Amino acid sequence: MAPQPEGTWTMSIAEFLARYLQEAKDKGIRTPVLCVLSSTCDQARAVYGGLTGEPMPPVTGPGGEEYGPTEVAEPAQAARLLREHCGGGGLLAARHLENPDLSADYYFVAVACDGIRFGAWKDGEKVAQGVWGYEPIALFEAPPESFVNNPEPSMMVVSGSESARPCRVFGATGLDAMQSVVLLSMVSAYPGFIQWPDPETGNPARLRVTPELVRDMLLAVYTKAPDQVVEAVRALKEAEPEKADWLMKLMRNHPPLLELYGEVRRGLSIA
Repeated sequence: MAPQPEGTWTMSIAEFLARYLQEAKDKGIRTPVLCVLSSTCDQARAVYGGLTGEPMPPVTGPGGEEYGPTEVAEPAQAARLLREHCGGGGLLAARHLENPDLSADYYFVAVACDGIRFGAWKDGEKVAQGVWGYEPIALFEAPPESFVNNPEPSMMVVSGSESARPCRVFGATGLDAMQSVVLLSMVSAYPGFIQWPDPETGNPARLRVTPELVRDMLLAVYTKAPDQVVEAVRALKEAEPEKADWLMKLMRNHPPLLELYGEVRRGLSIA
């Protein structure tokens, strides 16, 4: 049940955690997500409806500030609702909830008018945090250098656009897997934007994905590495089949890429 407003905004952090971690334990939730949901935020109301099956009652704090109920959820359930209702910030929060490497004891997700605040705690220490808005965005996050330099067969789990389900991308080496993920991420973002490292500063930059950009990248990077394109197309067929078809058509209709297109078709036929 949602807390009574008059009790919750006077709770200490210790009291808040004790209350909702105990509620999660009573419900049999081993790794709970504590979802604090604003009653004045459309995204929060949608998440509340998905968690409870009921509309959220309007609630405000004593000073009129936005306020709403707290619900406890399983990570998979919270991740699904965040992906469905909370745009780019929901996608980022969901990816953290689905990341087995965090091994958190519990998560905190606040869904408010100005965006999402996320935290993950393990053994009393914060192991991850983030503040994100709701604007749509596709992501590319470079893997660790140790992964890229791995000479052995490698695998990455990635998701492209908000609508795509996570998929596995394989490579003969870590570099091969990463290059396939780069292409998958770029194609998945079309025709929108992708957050991409600036080549000069290394800082994240917002880049619009166009057919010309993808063609230029294929010509510059992938004509000598058809296996990387094959793997990107294969993974796209699982996650976003229409994007896989778009990439194949893009290569087929551009004469300088016809040779690569033929090699990719042959690779897919024996994959």
